[in-house]
Amino acid sequence: MKTFVEYGSLPRLYMTAVQLAEYEGKSATRCREIIHEIEKEVQRGRYPATAVGTAPLQVNYFVYRDYATYKSRLTNKTLRKNVPPFDAGEIARICPVIKQVIVMNEEAI
Repeated sequence: MKTFVEYGSLPRLYMTAVQLAEYEGKSATRCREIIHEIEKEVQRGRYPATAVGTAPLQVNYFVYRDYATYKSRLTNKTLRKNVPPFDAGEIARICPVIKQVIVMNEEAI
């Protein structure tokens, strides 16, 4: 069997600030600020080093979604202790990066 993936207007796994701004409806400047905030969380150990890329500045979309969900708790010293650990697998199950997966039998190809 072969798997074919149809990409739609859904987010990419890694997105630049401009791409993220277009998808999320925010300004590119605000998205850059968020990416820099995520870099600080990488340094604190919440996210893996591969969460943010450079040249161009980009962020893993699952990391972005996690940060957007828990930002208010992550920035509060007391509430930070109650934030569940980052789980990309859990986010992947509820957050689409691909529009549709089509599995075809090899004989049909």
